[in-house]
Amino acid sequence: MIKNIYGDYIWKSKLDNKFVEEYKNEFLSVSEKQLKTNIITGRWHDSKVTSSFFNHDFISNFLTLDFNGMFSKKISDEMKKFFKELETFGDDTIEIDIPIKLTKIWYNEYNYTDYQETHCHTGRDSFYSFVYILKSTNIELDSKIVFENPRSSLFLSLIISQNIKMDNYQSNYRPMLNEGDLIIFPSHMRHYVTGHGNNKDNRISISGNINIL
Repeated sequence: MIKNIYGDYIWKSKLDNKFVEEYKNEFLSVSEKQLKTNIITGRWHDSKVTSSFFNHDFISNFLTLDFNGMFSKKISDEMKKFFKELETFGDDTIEIDIPIKLTKIWYNEYNYTDYQETHCHTGRDSFYSFVYILKSTNIELDSKIVFENPRSSLFLSLIISQNIKMDNYQSNYRPMLNEGDLIIFPSHMRHYVTGHGNNKDNRISISGNINIL
């Protein structure tokens, strides 16, 4: 499903159950020791999250989380669907023929009170970015991705956000993502992750960047 947020287009989809189960089994079949030895815990300034992002050798090795192309193929399929719908979305009909490549992939593990600060994925190797929810057991308590509206200050000062209840006029947009959901968005969109309020279970997401060739 395509959604227009703040003038940008994002893609949100529920991946098929077969892929969700197979990928989760592959991920969990990797021993805890192997995963933990590949993690370098770090911080994005004010964040608190366990992430493999900080081990550049780890995220460069696609076989570690891609499982012989399993994940990158699914991302490629979803991007094709995204572009196909985008071609006829709105008033204009366009043709999109852009070859893409998955450039980075890592995972983030949110335990109780963990969160991530506002950031974006802009870089030479990222045109689009994605977040896939590998594990989430309580959508109400689990941490959530939130996209910031770059014009929120303007809309607040004009009292537009209070009077017009549309996503594009609100200060932020937080899609409700369940386990097995994928969201793809332009890499420049600033976002953060709220504090994980589930003290009984963690939340695991797979994140990455996509570039155009």
